Order: sequence, then structure tokens, then C-alpha cells
Amino acid sequence: MRNKRTSKGITLIALVITIIVLLILAGVSIAMLTGKNGIITQAQNAKNKTAEAEAKEKVDLEDQNALIDNIVKNENNNIKEYHNGVPIPKGFYYVGGEKDTGLVISDKENDDMENSKKGSQFVWIPVEDINKMSQCETSGGNCNLQLVDGILKCTNPDHNKTAEKIVGKLWAINEGEAFGTENTTYTPNSRFREPDIITGNSNGTGTDYDNNLEYNNGLFDLNSLKNDYKVMATSVAKNKGFYIGRYETSLSTATEANAGVSGTATSRAGVIPTATNNTLTNMWYGLYNISSTYTVEEGSVQSSMIWGSQYDAMLNWVKNGNGVDKDKITTKDIGGNYSKSIATTGSSSYSNDSINNIRDLGGNLMEWTLEANNTDVRVFRGGFYYGPYSPSNRYYSNPNYNGADYGSRLTLYIN
Repeated sequence: MRNKRTSKGITLIALVITIIVLLILAGVSIAMLTGKNGIITQAQNAKNKTAEAEAKEKVDLEDQNALIDNIVKNENNNIKEYHNGVPIPKGFYYVGGEKDTGLVISDKENDDMENSKKGSQFVWIPVEDINKMSQCETSGGNCNLQLVDGILKCTNPDHNKTAEKIVGKLWAINEGEAFGTENTTYTPNSRFREPDIITGNSNGTGTDYDNNLEYNNGLFDLNSLKNDYKVMATSVAKNKGFYIGRYETSLSTATEANAGVSGTATSRAGVIPTATNNTLTNMWYGLYNISSTYTVEEGSVQSSMIWGSQYDAMLNWVKNGNGVDKDKITTKDIGGNYSKSIATTGSSSYSNDSINNIRDLGGNLMEWTLEANNTDVRVFRGGFYYGPYSPSNRYYSNPNYNGADYGSRLTLYIN
């Protein structure tokens, strides 16, 4: 009997110990499964991180696809290729130079960079920040222009975001050689500004230039000028720059002996540039009209008479760059000063009149722009064959002036 009782006692103790051990093991297992560093917690964390990574990968993939689609769209539309980040439009060929010191393209293949007389040539003007060239009409220089779904808009929360009237930002407040002062004021019918029409003297008397059918003849009105400027600025913002005529505007019928009296606008070397005394380019209005006629068969670009803010963007690019020509923009000694006649474009006689591969800025013809001043004058830039003026020179005259010393310069923006 004693032995039986002893056996039963040992069995109960073992059972109790076993239960305790099992409880301890169960607690440890539960902690391992559900604790801060438990298996279930770690598995859930891993699941969350995987979901986050998948979501990020999806966003990145969508961004990459959007970028690829944009590149493909450009390639399929109007950009043939890129040369070190500079877009080469369809119908054009890289001639020479680089982005920082004047990349040149031509509409004729295999042109020699300095001496070819075959095709029209243009130089790329980088504009990394559109706010250095353009601004909102009502917000001045603080509007912070950005592309929003392909539309150039004011994104400064302190200003009216619906104010999408884009105007030029000019870099001078006075006429003459002064350059480099950022002018953020746009006042219709007053001082330097663009785009705007000019309607005569401030007192209502005198010639009403832009509303005179003898001059304007339906070429433009205020709304069309504003739309043209916004379209141009949007292209510049999208492509980070624009092209400027390497040479002063000439006619396709121009030769070394004469300026021609018919044809379309070109930017060619070795021909006589067109001026306001030509039959086809009579007055500022004739030059304005002919400037829109340059084209290539592919239709990749739109041409225009140069805007004042584009001219200033060119000067700022040279001034702020690392090229050897930066000091030339304010010198009066690079053109054909006091010569007796107009030279051919890119004339070797004035080989020093070249700034970042752009020719004839200091000499030959004064260049009309689309910039307006006061109520009755348009602004011209640069020097001319009989005057000691620098490329940064800014002055003005009535747009109905006819003379052999007033020409212009083409600009192109990518459609």
C-alpha cells in the first residue's frame, strides 16, 4: 500500500511540472509570435514594407513612362535629336559649337560653320529659368512662372494664380547703353514693355500707328501679340531655350550685291540684310510681317521678329557665361563703325563682330524688336554701320521710319 501511494505522488508532481513547463513554453511562443519583435509582427512589417516598395515602384514606373512618353512625343513631333542637351528641331542639322558658347544649327546639311553661304543658320540661347525672361503682367517679377499641365502659369500663392497674361521681363529701365537692371514693371502705354500696341501720343493726337491700316493693315492687334508672346514663352519654358538668327534678317532673293525685294525671311551668311527701305520690308511693319515667313518643310519651328526680352536673354546668357566674348556686349568697337555702306552678313571684314557665334550685333544694321516704348515708338537694339554703339544699345524710333540702316533679326521657337 505504501508503495502505491508513493508512485501516485510522483506522477502528480511530474504532471504539475509538465503543465508548468508547457505554460512557460506557451508564453514564450506567444511572445515570439506577437511581441514587438515577434514573428507575426515582423511578418506584418515585411508585408507593409513590400506594399510600400511596390507602390513606390509603381509611381517611379509611371514617372519613367511619362518621361519616355514625353521624349517619344517630342521625337515624333518636332525634335529630331538632342546634342548635349540642346534640342535640334526636325529639318535642321548640327553645324558646330556647344551650348555654353554658341551651338549652331542650319537648315542645310554639312554647312561649314564659319563660311558657308548655303543655308539659314541659328544659335541656341539657353534659358534655364523662364522667370529670368518673362513674368506675369500684374504680379511683376515675383509671380514664379511654371509649366502646369503644359500651360505657363503664375504659381506664387501670394498672387492671383489665374493671372496668366505673360509679358516680357526686360533688363534696362533707360535707353542707351545701360544694361543689366532687372525691370519687373509692366505698364500699358508707358516706357519699355512687351507685348503692347502703340497708338500715338499720350494726349491722343498724332499718328495712331498700330491702328492705321496704311501701316498695320490687319497684321496684328493687342490680343494676338499677347497670345504670340505667351505661346513663345511657353515653348521656351518647355525646351529651356530658343534659337536666334546667327545673322541679321535677309531675304531669300538677297545676294552679295543687293538685298532683294521678294522672297521669304532667311538668316544666311554673305548676303545683304534687308532693311526698312526695301519694297517687301517697308517700315517696321514690313519687317514684322516678313519675319514670320521663315519655315522648314517639317514645320518644326515658328519664326518671329525678335522680342526685346529674347534679346536681353541673349545678352544675359553671354554676360553670365564663361565664354571669351562676354565683354563684347558693352563695347562700341566690334562693328563696322563709321563705314560708308552696309556689309554682307557675317562679313570677314568685321570678323571681330561675333559674340558666341552670333554675328553682326555691333555693326551693320540696327535691329528692330517687338518691344514698345511709350505710346508712339518701337525699340531697336545694337549698333549699325555708321554708329559707335554696342550690342547692348537700346533706343527707339517711330515704326513708320524708312531707312537703309534699320533691319531686324529672326528668332525661332520649337512648335
